[in-house]
Amino acid sequence: MKVICINDKDYPSEIPFSLRPKKGCEYTVVEAMKCAVQGGLLGYKLAELDLGNQCFPYLYFAASRFRPVQETPDLEEVNQLELIA
Repeated sequence: MKVICINDKDYPSEIPFSLRPKKGCEYTVVEAMKCAVQGGLLGYKLAELDLGNQCFPYLYFAASRFRPVQETPDLEEVNQLELIA
């Protein structure tokens, strides 16, 4: 699933700047899990930024920092669907 970062503020100090998502940038979610350490919040692992074990206990990014990318249908596909209907 593709997501866009909407909040890049107030990360824990254990997460280095080089591994923090940047607001407005697109990322690929490769795993989602409820994070017990963060009170059961939904967390994402991102293909582009691997926290590994170096940021323990932070292994996932809070899902609330992202929104799904809105896929817009290809105009050609829309025209084809209108012809079929």
